Amino acid sequence: MLPFGNAHIEAKGVTCQHGPQECEINMIEACAIKHLPDPKDYMDFVFCAEGSSAGPEQLITKCATASAKSDIETCYGKGKGAEGKALIAKAGAATAKLNHEYTPWVDLDGKHSQAAEQNLEKAICDAYTGAAKPA
Repeated sequence: MLPFGNAHIEAKGVTCQHGPQECEINMIEACAIKHLPDPKDYMDFVFCAEGSSAGPEQLITKCATASAKSDIETCYGKGKGAEGKALIAKAGAATAKLNHEYTPWVDLDGKHSQAAEQNLEKAICDAYTGAAKPA
Protein backbone atom coordinates (compact mmCIF):
# COMPACT_ATOMS: atom_id res chain seq x y z
CA MET A 1 0.00 0.00 0.00
CA LEU A 2 1.64 3.18 -1.23
CA PRO A 3 -0.35 6.35 -0.55
CA PHE A 4 1.20 8.42 -3.32
CA GLY A 5 -1.01 8.13 -6.41
CA ASN A 6 -0.04 10.44 -9.27
CA ALA A 7 1.94 12.83 -7.07
CA HIS A 8 5.35 14.14 -8.11
CA ILE A 9 8.39 14.98 -6.01
CA GLU A 10 9.88 18.29 -7.03
CA ALA A 11 12.54 20.59 -5.58
CA LYS A 12 9.91 22.50 -3.58
CA GLY A 13 8.28 19.33 -2.24
CA VAL A 14 5.50 17.00 -3.28
CA THR A 15 2.79 18.11 -5.72
CA CYS A 16 -0.39 16.03 -5.83
CA GLN A 17 -2.76 15.57 -8.75
CA HIS A 18 -5.76 16.77 -6.73
CA GLY A 19 -4.05 19.52 -4.76
CA PRO A 20 -2.48 20.13 -1.35
CA GLN A 21 -5.17 18.37 0.70
CA GLU A 22 -4.53 15.13 -1.22
CA CYS A 23 -0.85 15.43 -0.27
CA GLU A 24 -1.79 15.95 3.38
CA ILE A 25 -4.07 12.91 3.38
CA ASN A 26 -1.41 10.81 1.61
CA MET A 27 1.02 11.73 4.39
CA ILE A 28 -1.52 10.91 7.10
CA GLU A 29 -2.19 7.54 5.46
CA ALA A 30 1.56 6.84 5.25
CA CYS A 31 1.87 7.65 8.95
CA ALA A 32 -1.11 5.41 9.75
CA ILE A 33 0.42 2.52 7.80
CA LYS A 34 3.64 2.93 9.80
CA HIS A 35 1.96 3.25 13.20
CA LEU A 36 -0.80 0.67 12.64
CA PRO A 37 1.38 -2.24 11.50
CA ASP A 38 -1.48 -4.77 11.24
CA PRO A 39 -2.87 -4.52 7.67
CA LYS A 40 -6.44 -4.85 8.96
CA ASP A 41 -5.93 -1.82 11.19
CA TYR A 42 -4.25 0.38 8.62
CA MET A 43 -6.67 -0.61 5.86
CA ASP A 44 -9.58 0.27 8.19
CA PHE A 45 -7.89 3.66 8.63
CA VAL A 46 -7.36 4.13 4.88
CA PHE A 47 -10.98 3.19 4.08
CA CYS A 48 -12.19 5.62 6.75
CA ALA A 49 -9.92 8.38 5.41
CA GLU A 50 -10.86 7.84 1.76
CA GLY A 51 -14.55 7.86 2.64
CA SER A 52 -14.39 11.04 4.71
CA SER A 53 -14.68 14.69 3.80
CA ALA A 54 -13.02 15.74 7.07
CA GLY A 55 -9.92 17.90 7.03
CA PRO A 56 -6.54 16.40 7.95
CA GLU A 57 -6.63 17.02 11.71
CA GLN A 58 -10.23 15.83 12.04
CA LEU A 59 -9.45 12.82 9.88
CA ILE A 60 -6.88 11.54 12.36
CA THR A 61 -9.34 11.95 15.24
CA LYS A 62 -12.11 10.25 13.26
CA CYS A 63 -10.15 7.33 11.81
CA ALA A 64 -7.26 6.51 14.16
CA THR A 65 -7.40 4.06 17.03
CA ALA A 66 -6.90 5.65 20.42
CA SER A 67 -3.59 3.85 20.85
CA ALA A 68 -2.14 5.16 17.54
CA LYS A 69 -3.68 8.65 17.37
CA SER A 70 -0.80 10.48 19.05
CA ASP A 71 1.87 8.68 16.99
CA ILE A 72 0.04 9.46 13.73
CA GLU A 73 -0.38 13.13 14.75
CA THR A 74 3.33 13.41 15.60
CA CYS A 75 4.37 11.68 12.38
CA TYR A 76 2.11 13.98 10.33
CA GLY A 77 3.15 17.11 12.26
CA LYS A 78 0.47 19.25 10.60
CA GLY A 79 1.97 18.40 7.22
CA LYS A 80 5.51 19.26 8.27
CA GLY A 81 6.50 16.18 10.29
CA ALA A 82 9.97 14.86 9.47
CA GLU A 83 8.80 11.26 9.78
CA GLY A 84 5.79 11.91 7.53
CA LYS A 85 7.95 13.64 4.92
CA ALA A 86 10.37 10.71 4.95
CA LEU A 87 7.52 8.21 4.55
CA ILE A 88 6.10 10.13 1.58
CA ALA A 89 9.55 10.28 -0.03
CA LYS A 90 9.85 6.51 0.43
CA ALA A 91 6.35 5.95 -1.03
CA GLY A 92 7.25 8.20 -3.97
CA ALA A 93 10.44 6.27 -4.69
CA ALA A 94 8.60 2.93 -4.50
CA THR A 95 5.79 4.25 -6.72
CA ALA A 96 8.28 5.49 -9.33
CA LYS A 97 9.75 1.98 -9.64
CA LEU A 98 6.32 0.66 -10.65
CA ASN A 99 6.16 2.84 -13.77
CA HIS A 100 2.43 3.15 -13.16
CA GLU A 101 0.20 4.74 -15.77
CA TYR A 102 -2.92 5.44 -13.66
CA THR A 103 -4.42 4.87 -10.24
CA PRO A 104 -5.28 2.62 -8.67
CA TRP A 105 -2.34 0.57 -9.91
CA VAL A 106 -2.11 -2.84 -8.29
CA ASP A 107 0.89 -5.14 -8.31
CA LEU A 108 0.34 -8.69 -7.11
CA ASP A 109 3.34 -10.95 -6.56
CA GLY A 110 5.57 -8.30 -8.14
CA LYS A 111 3.56 -7.94 -11.36
CA HIS A 112 0.95 -5.46 -12.48
CA SER A 113 -2.53 -6.98 -12.20
CA GLN A 114 -5.51 -5.42 -13.94
CA ALA A 115 -7.60 -8.29 -12.54
CA ALA A 116 -6.70 -7.14 -9.02
CA GLU A 117 -7.77 -3.61 -9.89
CA GLN A 118 -11.21 -4.96 -10.74
CA ASN A 119 -11.62 -7.54 -7.96
CA LEU A 120 -8.78 -7.53 -5.42
CA GLU A 121 -10.16 -10.29 -3.22
CA LYS A 122 -10.62 -12.69 -6.15
CA ALA A 123 -7.17 -11.91 -7.55
CA ILE A 124 -5.53 -12.55 -4.18
CA CYS A 125 -7.44 -15.80 -3.75
CA ASP A 126 -6.51 -16.91 -7.28
CA ALA A 127 -2.84 -16.11 -6.63
CA TYR A 128 -2.74 -17.86 -3.24
CA THR A 129 -0.51 -20.93 -3.33
CA GLY A 130 -0.82 -22.15 0.26
CA ALA A 131 -1.88 -25.66 1.23
CA ALA A 132 -5.54 -24.83 1.73
CA LYS A 133 -7.33 -21.73 0.50
CA PRO A 134 -9.26 -19.90 3.20
CA ALA A 135 -13.04 -19.96 2.75
